[in-house]
Amino acid sequence: MPLSITPAIKENNESPLKFLKERQEAKESGRNAIIAGLQELREQQKNVIMELTKLEDDRREHARVIEVLRKMETDRKCYRMVGTTLVQHQIGTVIPILEATLSNLNNLTRSMKDSLMEKGKELEQYTEKHNIHFVSEKELSKHSQISIPKK
Repeated sequence: MPLSITPAIKENNESPLKFLKERQEAKESGRNAIIAGLQELREQQKNVIMELTKLEDDRREHARVIEVLRKMETDRKCYRMVGTTLVQHQIGTVIPILEATLSNLNNLTRSMKDSLMEKGKELEQYTEKHNIHFVSEKELSKHSQISIPKK
């Protein structure tokens, strides 16, 4: 009895095993692309978190400096780093500059928090779209104990 081969295989004169192997490789490359996409999104989220942490540190530092300078006389000398240059000012002229910078840092921090929330939603949608589930070590060990038959 002759072997029945699908039309795509007949036209290419390929063996059924080669066809199945190529199909399996295509599935694997699709999975790898999905995993790479997930890793890219997680990396982007991590970068946003690191940037947000730096901004919050700068914001706290500016707030502390403003708090200390307000307790001092406004005509006293102070030094401020501008780029790589240390510039001499009076406290009265530096406080408004620092307050403006603090305001900008607050706005930027809010914007970065919004960006982090958006990235989290994007990551959640991606995991739902591709049916990705994260498994804890406890669940993994529980599942492996069930899978391994005991003698």
